[in-house]
Amino acid sequence: MGTNDGALGLADRTRALAVASGGTASGYAAFVVAYRHLQAARQEDPSRALVVAYFCAFAGSFAAVWLASVVGSWLAPGLGRRGTYAGHALLGAPLAVSVAHAIATVGTWAGLLQLAAVAALAPLLFDSRSARSGGFDGTSLSPIGLGASLGGWFFLIGNLARFPHALWVVPLGALLGLVVRVRCARWRTLSRYAAPCALLPFACLLRNPSFWTLPLVGLLGICVALGARALLRRAGAGQKTARRLVARSLRTVDRVLPTFAVLGALSVLFLPFGFRDLPTADHMGHEAQHLGWLNSMTHGCLPFADCGFIYGPLREVSIFALSRGFGGLTLEHVRMSHIALTSVGVLLLIACLRTISGNLVTFLSATWLLLFHTALVSFVVYDGTYSLGWSDTLRAALPCAALVFGLRAGTSPLRIWAAGIAAGLSCLYSHDFGFLAIGAGAVGALVQGWLVPGTQGARARSATLHALRFVGGASAVLLTFALAYAAAGRGPRLLAALRWVLLVASGKAAFAREPFPIFPDTFVRLVSLYERIEPANSLGTTRADYLFAPLIPLAAAPILARRFASALRSLEGTASLPRFIALALFAALVFRHPFMSADGWHLANATAPSLLVLAMLLSETDSRQRWASTWRGSVAAAITLLWTAAGAHVPLAHRVERLTSGQEHPSRGPRFVYRDLERAGDVSIPVATLGDVRALREATGPDGTLFATTWMLGGGLEAFLVGRPNPTGIDVPHEVASPAQQADLLRRMQAHPPTIIYGSSFEYFGPQVQRYIEANWVTIEGARLAPMRRYHGE
Repeated sequence: MGTNDGALGLADRTRALAVASGGTASGYAAFVVAYRHLQAARQEDPSRALVVAYFCAFAGSFAAVWLASVVGSWLAPGLGRRGTYAGHALLGAPLAVSVAHAIATVGTWAGLLQLAAVAALAPLLFDSRSARSGGFDGTSLSPIGLGASLGGWFFLIGNLARFPHALWVVPLGALLGLVVRVRCARWRTLSRYAAPCALLPFACLLRNPSFWTLPLVGLLGICVALGARALLRRAGAGQKTARRLVARSLRTVDRVLPTFAVLGALSVLFLPFGFRDLPTADHMGHEAQHLGWLNSMTHGCLPFADCGFIYGPLREVSIFALSRGFGGLTLEHVRMSHIALTSVGVLLLIACLRTISGNLVTFLSATWLLLFHTALVSFVVYDGTYSLGWSDTLRAALPCAALVFGLRAGTSPLRIWAAGIAAGLSCLYSHDFGFLAIGAGAVGALVQGWLVPGTQGARARSATLHALRFVGGASAVLLTFALAYAAAGRGPRLLAALRWVLLVASGKAAFAREPFPIFPDTFVRLVSLYERIEPANSLGTTRADYLFAPLIPLAAAPILARRFASALRSLEGTASLPRFIALALFAALVFRHPFMSADGWHLANATAPSLLVLAMLLSETDSRQRWASTWRGSVAAAITLLWTAAGAHVPLAHRVERLTSGQEHPSRGPRFVYRDLERAGDVSIPVATLGDVRALREATGPDGTLFATTWMLGGGLEAFLVGRPNPTGIDVPHEVASPAQQADLLRRMQAHPPTIIYGSSFEYFGPQVQRYIEANWVTIEGARLAPMRRYHGE
């Protein structure tokens, strides 16, 4: 397709005309929408709206002209040069308007910079070779992602320097990366090795990030690229074994580094750059629980035995270790740890999508949906909803990675063992996902072993061995963990924690139970699926938003059944079938939790496996089918648009508005300093909270103990900042879910009564504990936000 002699068939010409028409129409539509937005903005004259309108007009026209020129060169290669000239001429009008507006509203230098950037890009974009570079090549993502990330870095630095409305830098950087991908093999290679530079937006999590970060990190990336080349050249002259080892290592680097570039490109839309300036130290009430557990861990308590029964122990240990690594256990570093773990989860999900996606459109569509239909959506709208302390994409990403990378026909037994170990670690990180992943992975391993060629008996033995290897790897991790706790004398406490988990998993101790906004009358009129839910939420703007994710594994079931039956007959095309079945089963199982505690946020938390299943459903499976890739990519794009229209436009609009208006920017100005609170760090803490914490420190004294219980999830913030031990072992009130736990709490309080009890949320503790507290603790003055009681003896 796209040969130089112009010998194109009718199907190719039809396909090219369809792409050209669609691109031109979409560009024109963007221009019209922007123009209407501009007319409305002129009445109110908000500068932000004007900038968005002009940018949309420029971007839409640019995309339309570029697509028309490129596809025109497909149809008639001889007209490529004339098409280039025509494209430059058509591009001149919106470019002139955009530059003129930039000079008028932002400054001369900004307008000239925009003009220079586009002038440098335009001659390179209109080239027929860009049309022939289609198809999904994972390594080609490096320059595009790197360019977009650098654009995002410049934009955020511009926000920091109060340089207004420079969001156009981000797509220009991506376009520059596209040019590098299409034109320059040498620079494409260098950009691949410089992919860690794409993580520059993460530097904007620091306070007052410096312009010097860019050249220093860029220089480091170039040094890495040159060093890798030198190593390869030197290995080429050495022994055959060394040459093979180095070549294999560099191929691994080639596969891994582009994932960092994609992560960097997405980071501008989900990183909470202003996390230091949030108006509360317990954001949306979900940070305090982790802070209480971390405080107990500093006093020798083991997670999931002495403290912390909601989330997996490995998650709390990871937060603890990362906080220490960032420079000490402070509220600032705990928040940075939450961000780091979520970013690692996004990295793993991108790596999974790169592995299972068969075309670029499917990959980009699924990656886009990651932002708004997984737990990551909480970070996109972090300022007004559950995010820090609740959102963690690694909970779903770790088991997904175990299934994607460990289950594939022909995989070595060692990799199956490694996949089981990863599933076991995911169970320790989040039992909500990990136990289900072990079951789904065991089924996938059975399928993988059964598809080995041979007699029926040999296949049965192979299937059994594969499943035993996977379950054995997971069991080894869990057994080691249990033995370590038993050796520390925490075996009975660990069993009690497991009983609590089973209570919650069964629904007997569930909390925050809310009905989905989907009722039987929803399906009476299909139009009701897209009627807005009031009040509008950041997730679930329409009822359809709640249906997409659960329907994906249901849609995959008949396809998988047909493929499995076909594989049993011919054993062809079975390479990805085991992990496909495991992922689909896993995706279906994880929806039990959100449907038990029904709300949009828990639904988004369980959606990541479904997105991987969607990517596999829409990936190319047969290279002999000419239109398969186009058809599947079109369906992926359509699903993405429909799902985005169903609810994702709310968090997207919120984020873009904050970015373009300058509300979202890196922290600037002097640090927050609390000289008497070493665990506070550089984070804004309300004055009332500071007063209560200081009163608690004085009341407990250096050797006292503190039991803080302000509400269902509260108390941990004050305990963390005060830094005193909690003798009760209950850092989150609702962890007392059964009569046995209430009796255990009473015994602990009788054996080691806390010096101070802060708060009055006792409803989960049972009547005996409440009467005991009323009889032995007296209210004292000093706290403003919650009552403070001192122990006076029995």
